[in-house]
Amino acid sequence: PLGRGTLEMIAAQPVTRTAILVPQAAVAAFGCALLATVCWLGTCVGIALVPLDEPVNSLAFLPAAANLFGLGFFLVCITTLISAFDTYRARTIGIAAFFFIVQLMVKIVARMADGCEWLLNFTFLGAFEPQVLVRDWRTAWPLLAYYDGVLVGLGLLALAAAALAFALANRAQSIPNS
Repeated sequence: PLGRGTLEMIAAQPVTRTAILVPQAAVAAFGCALLATVCWLGTCVGIALVPLDEPVNSLAFLPAAANLFGLGFFLVCITTLISAFDTYRARTIGIAAFFFIVQLMVKIVARMADGCEWLLNFTFLGAFEPQVLVRDWRTAWPLLAYYDGVLVGLGLLALAAAALAFALANRAQSIPNS
């Protein structure tokens, strides 16, 4: 049963599924922050070790790393939402991958086709622009606040919807069949 990714052994205990969701989300958020930090530190090491023609300030890459956190957090939350409606891990991953690929295609079309920039409003990837944040890191912070506000906000909405789906599933399981 655990191989299906359903947490049946844990969910069978006298604890609500929402109570299982909150610590998992906190750990996932911490993991996303840790991953973004390690990516930035790796960039710092690369800048320090590789001889470059011009000096590069490693702080210039900090907003981009923070944007990576926002993307990771959103993806964790949207996958949690998908998982709240499905019991098979492989299918959840497939649906999430399909969702990501469609979003990526929308962003590519928005970037490549003249007059289609408006499509960026319909993809979460419109708020993942690390290269824009690196261009001028001194003015990148307000833009980062907007980008990560979108990504983290959408992630929190997805997490709340997943908690609601779990709560409704708990309620449906506690109602006896008549």
